[in-house]
Amino acid sequence: MQEINKNAVPNLLVQNLPNREYQKTKAISRSLISALKVSVANFRRIRDQEGLFEGTSAMRRGSLVHALALTPEILEKEFFIAPKIDRRTKEGKSYDVEKEKLLQGDRERVFEEELEEAYIIASSLAKDKNFSEIMKGEIHKEPSIFYNCPLTNVRCKTRPDIWDPKRKIICEVKTSNDFLNFSKSARAYDYHIQAAMQIEGIRIACNAEIDEFYFCVVSTVAPYDVVTYKIDRETLDVGRSELQDALVIIEATENESNLRKDLETVRELSFNSFQKISPFSHLLSAYHISENVLPF
Repeated sequence: MQEINKNAVPNLLVQNLPNREYQKTKAISRSLISALKVSVANFRRIRDQEGLFEGTSAMRRGSLVHALALTPEILEKEFFIAPKIDRRTKEGKSYDVEKEKLLQGDRERVFEEELEEAYIIASSLAKDKNFSEIMKGEIHKEPSIFYNCPLTNVRCKTRPDIWDPKRKIICEVKTSNDFLNFSKSARAYDYHIQAAMQIEGIRIACNAEIDEFYFCVVSTVAPYDVVTYKIDRETLDVGRSELQDALVIIEATENESNLRKDLETVRELSFNSFQKISPFSHLLSAYHISENVLPF
């Protein structure tokens, strides 16, 4: 994984950084914080292998929709469109897999049927009134932001889909097969933490503030409807609090050798814990970490 020298480039925004390079850059992302919820050991495993995993079909579809909706001009640079091969046919049996690998290079491999579906979904998104209004501004599309946490100095990275400095808004594009229950998905995938990271990253790296954070959610099921959500202040505060807990834990356990402490801690079970119990509370307790207040 690529190492960014903290002293040389402490906080920065990089435009037009290929996604594969962003993924390889060594820094804490929202997905790593999600991995930390399971255990410190799980966080270490995912961190050490970040950028090496092959995406699922749903992940590839989401990436394609993002590219088609935001940066279609770089589609061929980011993706290799692989034909559907039937090994039972004469053409399939003679297909040169090694030649395909050479043509693919370091691009992400996707399939023709995935691209066709992504075109339909992205076209529906492009027709949406709210998304069209957001895209009209003087926007930055997929800027890569790298910053150091002010309290822990943990290196973080984030990559908002759309940032409009003048209107002080961020918009994330999400695909969903059940957008009416998007709030459940947002909680499960820690989108509130993602929002907190993006707002904090822009504040630190760009000295800019964000007033509103949107999610444009497009359905992956016909007729591919689009719904726009705006995250409320209370949910964003939860994201900031959980981000704080996670970064403090990451910094405090950097040199920890016994990674079973949190697994041996009895955890509290509650079905009404969204704003009462931090998903990182068992880690704070197991590793005897005091909750510090970040200067957000």
